[in-house]
Amino acid sequence: MKVKTIWKIHSVLGLLAGIPLLLIAITGSILVFKTEIDALWDPAKNKLEVPASAERLSYDELTTIARESYSDQIVAGWALPRAYDCSDYIFLMDPHDEEHWTVGRIDPYSGDVLSASTEFDASFTGWILEFHYTFLAGHTGLIVVGVVGVILCLLGVSGFFIYRKFWKSFFKMKWKTSLRLFSGNLHKRIGIVTTPFFLVLGFTGAFWNFQHIVGHLNEENEEEHAHLERTPVLEVSLDEMINKSKEEIEGFQEMYISLPHHPGNDPIYFYGYSETRSPIHSDYSCVTVFDSQTGELQSATDIRDSAIHLQAYDAFRPLHYGNFGGIPIKVLWCILGLSPAILALSGTYIGISRLRQKKSKKG
Repeated sequence: MKVKTIWKIHSVLGLLAGIPLLLIAITGSILVFKTEIDALWDPAKNKLEVPASAERLSYDELTTIARESYSDQIVAGWALPRAYDCSDYIFLMDPHDEEHWTVGRIDPYSGDVLSASTEFDASFTGWILEFHYTFLAGHTGLIVVGVVGVILCLLGVSGFFIYRKFWKSFFKMKWKTSLRLFSGNLHKRIGIVTTPFFLVLGFTGAFWNFQHIVGHLNEENEEEHAHLERTPVLEVSLDEMINKSKEEIEGFQEMYISLPHHPGNDPIYFYGYSETRSPIHSDYSCVTVFDSQTGELQSATDIRDSAIHLQAYDAFRPLHYGNFGGIPIKVLWCILGLSPAILALSGTYIGISRLRQKKSKKG
């Protein structure tokens, strides 16, 4: 395929995805600092005053409190924050609508309930997150954002092919020139530098969105579950299960607990990580599964012992969100995350300028 043809394809894709990419890039860069923004936005829930000698209540105590506090909901999941001085998230499911989930907040040191059940997009960053991956358009938005992710990958590959001999003039930036030529030079250089980043963001984002759609379609074809009227009283100890998880996986640190939310022997899942993990292993790279009736360990998965493709899949999360290296990596991911917005604006300007130039020549 000729370079001129690829350039036309690149231009058309860029114009089609320009505005969506601009919106996704801006919201994504904001979400890199989601934890920090939440702490400033609502410090009462996200920045607890924890004495140095304070200890977390046991999970058995906390789930009892949650069950009593959210009696009209099913306590389906328990998420721990990354920082010790933040409240825990309680994921709640409507017993009459399995797809309607809300979230509550509990102080894990005092057991105080900090909020009633609220929608996921009730907070500022919750709304930004929902907009980022669905454009607030439900499953239709998921598909649209997924397609934009694919286009981002195609733009990266095609742009790199067009400027594959970039090293010949990469460091010869002309500053004193017309705005159109300056935009073209800037567009080329930013695109070349950020292409690997584009491929990571575009592929992981598209993969998750399409995976969600496929999962939703499969759920529609399955038989409907009978729902619990309220959260079941567990006859087994969550704290004992966590101790078993730590014995099974060295340095295991729990981050999310999936509790039974269907009748019958619904398992209990503990998702977490090993403290000796690689930086690009996610916070949910290790999983232990227990029988909810007997507390017997059914399986334990350590990502370090998994196949290479599973380790690659697990790395999607830290690579997409940039939460694997502290504030310096977050700053870098925030800046790189804005590059699609810069390219969308400069590419659109270049395209419009070329069209105007052609019209003026014809005139």
